[in-house]
Amino acid sequence: MKKTIIIILVALFSSLFTQAFKKDFIVMKYILCQNEEEHEEQNIRTRLPQYTVPCSIDSTMGLNLMGEPSINILSYEIWEINGERISDFDDEDDFIATLLKFSGDYEVRFITAEFTYIGIIKL
Repeated sequence: MKKTIIIILVALFSSLFTQAFKKDFIVMKYILCQNEEEHEEQNIRTRLPQYTVPCSIDSTMGLNLMGEPSINILSYEIWEINGERISDFDDEDDFIATLLKFSGDYEVRFITAEFTYIGIIKL
């Protein structure tokens, strides 16, 4: 009887400690564009909001930008809400592992060759 109770307790505690982190939030998809006539001499790039994209970050399944075709993210960035960049990563696993160490509200940015996805995540 004691052995059965111990096995049940060990199974219960091990499942609690191995729960995966999953966070759903929304990111804005921005397209980078340049108005050649007005900004040619100044080389200014502007961004125009396109639409919102549901996003999911899962410690076991990784990053999922729902409804987007397969994308090649060049850089994963974590920013403070006040606009200071904390860190950037080339690797998705490193980005997620570092993000899980934070608590509070942060801005995340996913940089591709054509678009930048920007969203606020509450941890």
